[in-house]
Amino acid sequence: MQKTKAKKIKIEGKIMKKQKAKPSRIIYVVCRPTPGQSSGDWCVRMHGKILSQHRKKEVAVKRARIEARKRNYSVMIQNKNGKFSKGFTPV
Repeated sequence: MQKTKAKKIKIEGKIMKKQKAKPSRIIYVVCRPTPGQSSGDWCVRMHGKILSQHRKKEVAVKRARIEARKRNYSVMIQNKNGKFSKGFTPV
């Protein structure tokens, strides 16, 4: 295996290592998913992958909360107008 060197960037005269982006810890419930990718009206998505598809929003939210509790993630719920609500954070 080859080791990859961290890229260095110069900020205000200081050389710093570029940080890798951490994966988001959010599960999304989205309305009207991309055509051809799903069969339901509501999808539960994480990291760009569809976890489940549902006909009703309530069922999708329940499924997303179950997955969030397992992984200690937060849930963001999209409304029909495309905006996201506050969501749910497991305690």
